[in-house]
Amino acid sequence: METIKISTPVDIVRLVNMAMGHVPPDSLVFVLKRNVEGPGTLGGSVRVNFDMEAVRRFSADVAQQIAQVVLRFEPCEVVFPVFSCDEIAQALGHTGEELRSSDVHALVHAWTGIQRELSRVGVRSIPPVWTGHNKCGWILDPEMCSPVLNVETTTNLPPLSALPHVRKRVRAQLESCVGDKRSDLEALISDASELCTFALSETTPPDWDSIHVSAGAVRAIETLSDNGVGRDALITVFSARHPSFRPDVVGNLSPEEFLETILEILEGDIEQYLAGMDAIRPHMPYTYSVLMYLKLVAVHASDEYFSELLGVIAWFEWVAGHNSYAHHFARSALAVDSANSFAGTVEAFVERGITAVWTR
Repeated sequence: METIKISTPVDIVRLVNMAMGHVPPDSLVFVLKRNVEGPGTLGGSVRVNFDMEAVRRFSADVAQQIAQVVLRFEPCEVVFPVFSCDEIAQALGHTGEELRSSDVHALVHAWTGIQRELSRVGVRSIPPVWTGHNKCGWILDPEMCSPVLNVETTTNLPPLSALPHVRKRVRAQLESCVGDKRSDLEALISDASELCTFALSETTPPDWDSIHVSAGAVRAIETLSDNGVGRDALITVFSARHPSFRPDVVGNLSPEEFLETILEILEGDIEQYLAGMDAIRPHMPYTYSVLMYLKLVAVHASDEYFSELLGVIAWFEWVAGHNSYAHHFARSALAVDSANSFAGTVEAFVERGITAVWTR
């Protein structure tokens, strides 16, 4: 088990990045620690929406709600809190603008209320950290400011809870062409191979336009999503754990080899090839690309497959450690189809504090 020394704001921001796979913007994030004194085991992470407007509107009721969210998520004795918001960095005067005293007072007031409620439910907090514009510091020491290197705290990722717009070209191809299963599988393999370039180059997709999705692949994924076995196969493909689905080789598969590999996996121990079910931390640039790709597929898929695809998206959000996003997409899937048992499983994981194995 890796031992991490935590003593500075930079350490704590890196801790959030490690726990969640990124530092989410406009958020209050808590990383949980199960014991108070000395070395201990880190638990999951909890994120709530929290920008400067939320700071200004802060009330005692909000503090109580936040404390209850932390309490329900997972048993813990200590939390590491991080306010992640570019506007907080601006309010503190660390982006070249004048310090805004009223906002600083509002921020300290909000934290005091949250800390009071956490204490009431038996949770201790270390001093809170702010981060934004790739800088960070202690909330209670506004003049302190340190650069955060190699961790993106001004995210250029599309909002993780959003779905992209439909692409007219893909929609037109879906409406005008039926396709055949072999060519659709070829399209899926090609799309999967393109996604793997993000794993091989260590780069994060900068925007939706950097993700390619083909009409044939949408049809192939619809077919796989038609039942639980196919859905498991789909998750296995994008987990990229099986030797044949590794980033450097998946593009070499023929449709026949692709199906043979899936059948081989389904007949054996499938869990060993599912991301999130072992202690290996997912490759985050690749995982982000998979999430963006699946969201593009979802907006082009037929209505009958929409709930299943939202469930798969929820799974990969859970794999990435994005528990609040996983919950959002699981609930969205259930709103479309209340009988979606897979989405119900992801929802239950989050609500019971069951995190991806690598985060434990």
